[in-house]
Formats: sequence, C-alpha cells, structure tokens
Amino acid sequence: MKKKILYVDGNRTFTEELKKILEEKGYQTSIAANNEEALELTKKISPQIIFIDMETPPENGLETYLEIRKINRTIPVVIVTEEWDDLKNLTWEAMTYNAYTCLYKPFEIDEMLELMEIITEGSVRKKHKKTSVKSVLVNRRVKKILNAFLLGIFSLNTLWAEEFVGHSGADFLKQSIGVRASALGEAVVALPGDIFATSWNPAALAELKKIEIGFMHSEMVMNAKTEFFGVVYPTKIGSFGLSGIFFVPEAIPLTDEIGKTFGEIKWFDYALTFSYARKVFNRLSLGFNLKTVRRQENDPIFGETKGDAYAGEIGLLYSAMRNLNFGFSLLNFGEKIQMEREKKRDDLPRTIRVGLAYEWQPNSADGLIFFLDLNKTLDAKWRKNIGIEYSLEGIIFLRAGYLEKTGNILGLTYGLGIKIGNYQLDYANIPASEMIGYNRTNKFSFLIRF
Repeated sequence: MKKKILYVDGNRTFTEELKKILEEKGYQTSIAANNEEALELTKKISPQIIFIDMETPPENGLETYLEIRKINRTIPVVIVTEEWDDLKNLTWEAMTYNAYTCLYKPFEIDEMLELMEIITEGSVRKKHKKTSVKSVLVNRRVKKILNAFLLGIFSLNTLWAEEFVGHSGADFLKQSIGVRASALGEAVVALPGDIFATSWNPAALAELKKIEIGFMHSEMVMNAKTEFFGVVYPTKIGSFGLSGIFFVPEAIPLTDEIGKTFGEIKWFDYALTFSYARKVFNRLSLGFNLKTVRRQENDPIFGETKGDAYAGEIGLLYSAMRNLNFGFSLLNFGEKIQMEREKKRDDLPRTIRVGLAYEWQPNSADGLIFFLDLNKTLDAKWRKNIGIEYSLEGIIFLRAGYLEKTGNILGLTYGLGIKIGNYQLDYANIPASEMIGYNRTNKFSFLIRF
C-alpha cells in the first residue's frame, strides 16, 4: 500500500514537479496550495505525513498547522522553511506545538525521502517525541562532516608535514583581524560573521544579508600600527567583498658616527583581498579570496626596495544543525615573497584552520556561544584557541578566550561589543608579544550595516 503524503505550498510549479518525483518513488502525493485546500485534503485522505511551507497563503504555514491539529493531532507534520532567520518566530512556535521537525529549503530530494522513511517506519521514535527524527538526521550529517574534517586534516598534515616547516615573510598577515575575533581568542573559523571574516574564513560572508563596511585600528609592538578597511556586498548570486590590511611600523632614525640624524628607515606592508562567497547547498557555504601582498622598505642609504606576492584562500562553513557550525579554511597559499636585490625568498604564513561554534539555547533573548579552533601556521605545530561570547538582548556582547600563536604568544583575551541598530563598536585586549612593556595590546573596530 502506498504511503500518503500531503505537501502544502503555494508554489504550484515547484509542488507539481515534487509530486512527480515522489510518486515515482512510490508515494501517493497530494498537493494543497493554501490553507483551505490543506484542511479539506487532511479530512479527505488522512495523510501519513504532512509537509507545510511556512509561507503558505493566505497568512502563513503556522495558521495552517494549528488548524490541522484541530482535525487530527496525531499526523506527523514537517515544517518547511526557506530561511530560519526570517521566519524563526513562526517556525519555533510551530515546534513548540509538537511539529515533527524542520526541513530547510532548498532541500535535496534524498534528504526528504530519508526523513519520510524514518517517520513512516516509526523506527526512531513514538509519537510526540519531537526531537528524535531531527536528531537522527543531524547525527548522520554531523558524523559525515566530522569524518570529512578529520580526513582533511590528516591528509593535509601528511602532505605538508615537511613543507609546513620554515620561516615566513609578510608576518603582518599573522595578525588577528577583527576585534570580535581577537577577543574570542581567534577561535572564529566556524562563526557566521561579518566583513572581518575575510581574514578567517571567507565562506562566512555568504551568511550576510546586508551591505557591511568595517574599520579596525590596532596598536602593536614598538608603536607599530595595523589598520583594516573592508566592504562586503551581498547579492542573489553570492557575496562580494573587498578589503585591505595596512601595517605601518614606527620609523627608525639613522645617525652618523657623531650622532647626527641623517634619515629614517621606513616600512609599509599591505595586503589587498577580493572575496567571493555563496551557499552551494542549504547548509554549506563556500568562499574564496584572491590576495595581493606587498612589503616595502625605504632606506636612506640603499633606497626603496619592495617585494610582491599573490595568494589564494578557500573556506567552508557547514551548519550541522541550527546551533552547531563547523568551519575550515586554508589561508595565504601562494607564491613566495622576495624583496628586490635579495636572494632570499620567504613563504607567506600559510595557515590551516578548523573549528566549531556551538550556540547554547539559540532562541532565548540572551545568547551564549562557545568556540573551538585548531590551527597550524608553517611551523608544523597544531595550536588550539577557545572563546566564549555572551549576548545581552543582542545589544551588549561580553567576550573572552584563550589564544596560542606562533612567536610564543599566548594568554587570555577579552573584550566587549555594543550594537545599536546597524552600528557596532567593539573592543579587545589581547596578548601581543613576549617583550616586557609590549606584552598586550588594545584593538578597536567599527562596523556599519545598511
């Protein structure tokens, strides 16, 4: 006997195609375009599973679901939603009324078939144990992505075990960009973030819904300064970004044998990055960076010298479930940099990052997110970073973390942020050097969304 399915969605073109596919798979499929048709078919055919799109006319899918519950409270109902962020209140309310689970559009047909098989066979849970089906699907996806991460790390570690040992040039690229990231111990590769994500995981830019412009200022060791400017523009085909990192050490005066100053040695390093990111599947985002790097030195004796290099970067961001993300990125992979009139060629600080972000009680007014990263930069030693962020009504953000970096830089990080409307101001204090008097530094950033 064929299993009876009812799919409620106002998009006739989509549902007719879906009906053909499901009937080829052996399911007796009925389609309802609105609330009235859904109620009538529920009474008429008594379906074994009902799928309800949250944008079902005339009002929304929640109203349809609540009316169906009045007819039959035992039919498993799956809520279909395109964007959790836009419809989270309605979706969450449906879940509190014992909707079976959520299915996110655009979904793979195999994902839908797997879910229907679990529900109709009844092998996972009894009625009204709301989280079991979702847990089974999530656990399978989590295992797959964890296996992929572990395999990827093992493969990269094997392939580059020897290559990842050595000295790097353009060390300013090792600096943490983004004050939120710095306060969280740089453990943000799995964070759906902001424009500053260009420096950690370009895939995170795919999550942005508004144009963003970001600025960062940081005082470094020996009065050196690091500045960042970036803009990201989300479109229907993905997010495009352009950013720059500018590193300006303090000039060093040169004196002759009698102590008279006759000039200064000046440095100016920068990197310009073009970014692109988009969602390739419902829960998987992919991002790329193309980067040009320049180091420049001006010496009153030897004149001006410079060196250029080009690099590519790639990032992945996977949402295993609504409150658990996995991130992975390869940064600064490209040619070696060589200064003019020098034979030595230095590697860029090639970096592998992998990590996760877990949000505790994501639907509460106050948020708590935990972060864990593992990273490796040239020296063949894996380092761990951890972070935690507490959000108070989405306005005030308290952050802390623990950081390990090359150069024996390690210690606690902390900071705070204030978000008012489309404006956000962030502060962080982080370890910066082993040098006495220069062991910690402050950072500030400003972000505008519109």
